[in-house]
Amino acid sequence: MRHRLAVAVLGTTSILGLPAVAGAATGEPGWQIGGAAVFGKYDIDNSSFDDDALGFKAFAQYRFNALVGIEAAWLNTGDFKSDITPGESGGNAKVSADGLSLNLVGYLPWSAEAVDLFARVGYYSFDQDASLDGQDSLQPKAEGLTAGLGAQLAVTDSLSVRIEGDWYSLDDARLWTVNLGLAYHFGTR
Repeated sequence: MRHRLAVAVLGTTSILGLPAVAGAATGEPGWQIGGAAVFGKYDIDNSSFDDDALGFKAFAQYRFNALVGIEAAWLNTGDFKSDITPGESGGNAKVSADGLSLNLVGYLPWSAEAVDLFARVGYYSFDQDASLDGQDSLQPKAEGLTAGLGAQLAVTDSLSVRIEGDWYSLDDARLWTVNLGLAYHFGTR
């Protein structure tokens, strides 16, 4: 009985999976550009610095085929602010970052025609501005790995809504973002 159930489940899964693989082949190569509101969270290790901020992201992507693309993006995190010495005077810190990233994007074969699911990995280079009690302090450059997951929902043949989450590996800190924006696809999807 278990053997028959396993064969039935595998057979059904295989049959249902064929449209997903066939649908993946319909991913049109080409360019897309877009922008997004960035909702970021930044916290520093061994510190009470922990804040959320609103920023902006602009990107350009070239999709080679149904499964692979490359994306360049510019990100501005907005200002993260925190009192790093609660209960004492002073200690008002502010950090912001902006810079570029370059990512390899992989698309999941998916049978829903209007939805693209993707993951990406890449490298970023940010300039960080930091101040303590209004006095500029270190302005370190941050470089490292980034990764993200997301989805695009086609609204028209050339416009889609995009939601994504990104992680940036910073020295002694963490930056997480959730982005909500629009992408314009050149040509037709």
